[in-house]
Formats: sequence, C-alpha cells, structure tokens
Amino acid sequence: MFLLNKHIPQYILDLPSEAMNSPLGPLIRPMIDGMQAQIQQASVGHEAFDIPTPQPAVLSSIAPPPALFDKGNVAVIARKLKAFDPKFDLEQREDVEYLWTSLTRLDQDHAFPALDLMRLRALECEDTCGPLVHKVDEILTNYVEAEAVSRPSLMMSLRLFANLFCHMSSLLLLMSKGEDLILRLCEAALLGVEHAHVSVREAGAALALNLSDPRCKLPEDAAIRLLYGLEGALQVVNLNEAITVFQVLSAFGLILSRDSELHNIAKALEPNLSRFLSRDNPDDVQKCAEEISAVLRKDSLA
Repeated sequence: MFLLNKHIPQYILDLPSEAMNSPLGPLIRPMIDGMQAQIQQASVGHEAFDIPTPQPAVLSSIAPPPALFDKGNVAVIARKLKAFDPKFDLEQREDVEYLWTSLTRLDQDHAFPALDLMRLRALECEDTCGPLVHKVDEILTNYVEAEAVSRPSLMMSLRLFANLFCHMSSLLLLMSKGEDLILRLCEAALLGVEHAHVSVREAGAALALNLSDPRCKLPEDAAIRLLYGLEGALQVVNLNEAITVFQVLSAFGLILSRDSELHNIAKALEPNLSRFLSRDNPDDVQKCAEEISAVLRKDSLA
C-alpha cells in the first residue's frame, strides 16, 4: 500500500521495465548489474570483489555486451558425445566435472560436444561457471593454442569463453585470474576473428566484444593488443557477415573509449572506416561506424 491507504500507481511500478527498454537501457544496465552484484556478495559474507566502475558512455550505437550463444539441443549434443565416448553416461550430462572427465578421454577432433554442453551449462547455471573459469587455462592450451587445432573444438571453446561473461560472478572471477590469462583470451578472440571459417569468426567477435565490456578491468597490455588486433580485423572483415562486423566495430569502439591513452593509440592507427559508412550496410553498422569516426576526430575523450 502507498500513501493515503492507496496502492502504488501502476505507472510507477512500470518505470524500471520502461527504463530498461528505452534507448538508454543498455547503457545503464552495467552500472545496475555492478551494484546488484556488490550487494549480493556482501549479503552472503563472501570476500568482496573489486567491481569495476563502468566508464561514462561515449558511444550509444554499439552492440551491448555480453554476446552469448544460447542455441543448442542438449539431448542431441549429448548423444553425439556418447557416440564419441562410449563411457559417457547421458544422465550426467549436466555435471560439469563429469563432462570434463569425458573431455579428457577425447582427442582434438572429437572434443567439441563436451565443450558444447559446457557452453550451455554456463548459461543455465551460474554455479557451474566457477569450475569452468578454473578450466579456461587448460582449454586454451589444448583446444585454442595447440598446433593443428580442430575447427569445431576451437569454435566451441570460444563460444564457451564468451558465455562465461553472462554472469557478473564469473566475469569478475575471470578478471581475477591474472594478466597472462586475460591476454591469452584476447589473443584467442583475435585468432577467432581472423579465422577462415565464418562460425569461428562469429565466436571470436563475440568474445572480443565481451572482453571489451567496460565492466572488465583489462590489463593495459591486453587492451592495447585487443585494440591493434581489432583495427586490423576491421580492414579485412567480410561485410556480408553483419553480426560479426557489428560486434568487431563495437568492440573497437568500446576499447578506444576506455581512456585517453587508448583513444590516442586508436587515432594513431588511422583506421579506415569508410567501407562501413556505405548505405549498403545495415543501419546499426553505419551508425556505429559514424560514432566511432566522430570520437576519433576529437582531440580527447572529454
């Protein structure tokens, strides 16, 4: 009940959803998520994380992170894993540790169903993300950085990494893993963006966008490497791959907007964005490229 023994007016109750569905919604959500995570962590007595303060929004036409991969038929994927690993018990397909055990029994060419099921579990259950974050180093070593990497396993690894950004807790845990691991994730994203196969490029672009999220406290070296790599990718990205183009552009814009040093580096790179300004491109790509061009013409971010 509200004042004067009346219920709270409906238009007041609807304000939060209206705000989130407005053009400003994607810009203020990172700040709200950060505050909520801080309150939740304090309430359960856990050691508090250093939650990054979202930077003031410079660009409004970007693809808002996180970019996630939520499609997939669990039963079909599990049967595929069973075909590759006869010891796999279909009833335990939601157990991340059990999936990891199955993964260790498989070679490069047959690892992708286990990685795919982990990808989906990361979205479905926040509690599984912690154990998966602790496996990132091994997944990078075995399925991303190894020689003669299997394309399906590489693609599923990148998709899994991207989905680990879906929860604030796993995002913060990833950022706490140290500069070396974050730099390796940046390299993995750029490897994906530059790959010959479209599905891997899509996964790499999504991971690059998620790493560019203002909530991620990227080490300086990682941010600079990502900026250079994305600028190079912009020169060769296939304009027919609209989602990948939009995400790569958005990631580049988010990184250069982090601070004055990155802004100056981006200006010095003199990226050629003219091909994204053509009316043949989707509206979101054009608007994003226009905003980035305008920011780059400025002497500073202020």
